[in-house]
Amino acid sequence: ASTSIDWYAAYPDAYVGDARKANAEKGRRIVEAHVEKLVELIRKIKRDDKVLRKLKKFNEELKKPEPKARS
Repeated sequence: ASTSIDWYAAYPDAYVGDARKANAEKGRRIVEAHVEKLVELIRKIKRDDKVLRKLKKFNEELKKPEPKARS
């Protein structure tokens, strides 16, 4: 995953390469490749249950009564 900041850091002028070589087919292939990567990232996130388990444990701990302070 990346952010717009990553792009700006790599290409502060907001472009890279020679656009004269571009065409619709190349653009379609690039977009499809990015979509495939995004789909895989979303699938990985959905399969990961670590955060959900930790959140459940945290909420269970909140329900427990606090121990009484010793004097």
